[in-house]
Amino acid sequence: MFTCDQCGTQANLAPEDFPLRCVCGVRYEVGKSRGLGDTVAKITKAVGIQPCGGCAKRRKALNKIFPFRRPQESG
Repeated sequence: MFTCDQCGTQANLAPEDFPLRCVCGVRYEVGKSRGLGDTVAKITKAVGIQPCGGCAKRRKALNKIFPFRRPQESG
């Protein structure tokens, strides 16, 4: 399930649907970390740690607090 960090739009998307631009204008690409939460999730997955129920919430919170770049707005 894809959820836009900017506007909260949700959609069922496959990896081949990316790159895409959300209705709010933010561009997303597969495999690109949006923030610290995505990076932590990739590292923990690589070392074999299975995600728990709260992992998605923590990932989203870390991405919001420590984003790697500002969302692009449509113009």
